[in-house]
Amino acid sequence: NAPLSLGSFDLLETTTLSGNTTVVTLSGLDSYAADYKHLQIRIVARDNNYNTNSLSYFRLNGATTGYGLGHELQVDGATAGNVYSGQNGASSYLETFRNFTGATAVTGNYGVAVLDILDFSNTSKYTTTRLLGGNANGSTGQINLKSGLYMDTAAITSIAFTSTSSFVSGSRWSLYGVI
Repeated sequence: NAPLSLGSFDLLETTTLSGNTTVVTLSGLDSYAADYKHLQIRIVARDNNYNTNSLSYFRLNGATTGYGLGHELQVDGATAGNVYSGQNGASSYLETFRNFTGATAVTGNYGVAVLDILDFSNTSKYTTTRLLGGNANGSTGQINLKSGLYMDTAAITSIAFTSTSSFVSGSRWSLYGVI
């Protein structure tokens, strides 16, 4: 039997912030459609919210409607065995991560996430996403596993990540193509 192929990941582009900003947009994604079936975005980010943690979300193709129920499994460090699972109602966005590391967190501590956009150029079905993210911020540290649904059959051409405060200098988004 032939070994199972898990595909190939090719680094396509990286955006690293040199200053603070509220929105980071990756555009021109349709230029990768001929060579890749899926996209993966690896995020290392921190924001300047004065709470320890802050909300970050994303929108596909600039759309503010059409997002279906998202599912989530969350484990946090506040209490041993503190696990949350559920679904988020339809909204104007999908959550990247509810708790990127904020300004009062340990210096140099960044939150991380790996976001997959499945079949991003397929125009005969809705787009689904999956995300694994977390931060190691002591008792407020978390691990999140999320899925999302964008109920539109348009090919994905852009994705905009937004912080409820601002992403800080040094935060990074790396876009990979997956065969």
